[in-house]
Amino acid sequence: MILEYLQPDASILDGITVIIRALYYIATIGAAGLAIFAIGFEHRLEAHEAARLRRTLLGAILAGLALSLLALILRVLVLTAGANISGITAEHIPQSSGTALVFDARVNRMVRVPVSVITASDRDISKLYAGASKNANTTKSASAIWQGYLFSDKLVGLVGVRQDEFDLRDAGPARLASLTGETDPYNPAWTLPAQPSIYAKDSTVSWSGVVHAPDWLKRRLPRGTDLSVSYNEAQNFRPSSTIADVYGRPFAPPAGRTKDAGLTISALERKFTLRVNRYRTTQTNDTATFYNTFWPGNDVVRAMNGMRQANVSEVVINRWFGFAPNDPRHLPLRAGLTDPAQANNLNPGLTAAETAFRNTWFTQRTREEWLRPVDPLLAQTWNFTQAANSTSATSLTPLVPRNITGFGYSWLRITNLVSSRS
Repeated sequence: MILEYLQPDASILDGITVIIRALYYIATIGAAGLAIFAIGFEHRLEAHEAARLRRTLLGAILAGLALSLLALILRVLVLTAGANISGITAEHIPQSSGTALVFDARVNRMVRVPVSVITASDRDISKLYAGASKNANTTKSASAIWQGYLFSDKLVGLVGVRQDEFDLRDAGPARLASLTGETDPYNPAWTLPAQPSIYAKDSTVSWSGVVHAPDWLKRRLPRGTDLSVSYNEAQNFRPSSTIADVYGRPFAPPAGRTKDAGLTISALERKFTLRVNRYRTTQTNDTATFYNTFWPGNDVVRAMNGMRQANVSEVVINRWFGFAPNDPRHLPLRAGLTDPAQANNLNPGLTAAETAFRNTWFTQRTREEWLRPVDPLLAQTWNFTQAANSTSATSLTPLVPRNITGFGYSWLRITNLVSSRS
């Protein structure tokens, strides 16, 4: 506190703050002392003395609180005295473009990159979203349970029946803004389909029974000993985990079945209990974590769009399309492969003219030519479609719509829900 007052450029507010804080410490320490005294010796005081002590203690507490609040207000005034902060008096519009500091892993350092700035006047909220998804699912469940105690509670039975119905509707990929090509999650045309993308319905039955030792058997056992035999069969399934294969055909929901039999022996009026159970659990149609239905479609898209890269050999491209050297559609080799000056370069770059020619050559290829080596059923199910601008792509898995935008591919995969649904 003293060092604070003696620091350079001290003001009168600094001095007042120091005094207030000193008084605050005196009040709080005094209140603490009075409280300890009241706890230990109040019972020895006269009634009027005890009342005066309580009033003094309350006054010290209130004084400490008031001084603490006053010291805080003065401290704020000290910190803001030289800031000269004024209110906003005019509209501040940022520049339309600028730079941002980001980490570049290629050079292992922070670099500045150009960025565009969105202002309130733009009203283009689509630029704030890189992707979006819209879906709705409904689960309806109904169950009935019966439990009975028969033969003087020697036989206890339980039967349960349950039915589950699940449907999922997915709107697919978000629409794109017409002017910017960015994701537009508020497009009114982006709606949920009338028919469910995934539907599952199943019923399960579970039952169990416990047989306790009859009285005539317990009389022959040591005193306080009891014996029980149990059997249980249970079924279950997860409708919400229903998935489809790579062709859009839905699998049956994951399901399980358990059978178990047990023996329970207790002694000394159930103070000691021994249970032995033998069970068997089987699962069907369970999902695998190392595979999903995106991969086949993604791999095809990556392969087709990867061939547009400048470093892909013409031999690989012609092999994909099946064009022999005598075919007029055959893509000629780049000149650098036959240039003696490029003899030590295994993959010479394309010239500007070769790049333009290759881009034109790719746009001339038909859908049938692109999909020649692809499984026909896979191509029909995923309905691969070449984008008109050859710059972006949106993907959907058949019957299991998922949004995976932003790959920058020139091919689209659009789910044909009608033809794929069985």
